[in-house]
Amino acid sequence: MGLPAYREIAPLRSRHIEGDIILVEGVPEDYDATATARAMREALPSQ
Repeated sequence: MGLPAYREIAPLRSRHIEGDIILVEGVPEDYDATATARAMREALPSQ
């Protein structure tokens, strides 16, 4: 699914789930979004 198609459905996802959406154009196929999201969460100050 290309980036424009995902942008079209992103509002549907964001209204029905709790979480963050990060769109990055041009990442390699072996990119691990889970590891990146985990690192970003861990870098946030404790709430």
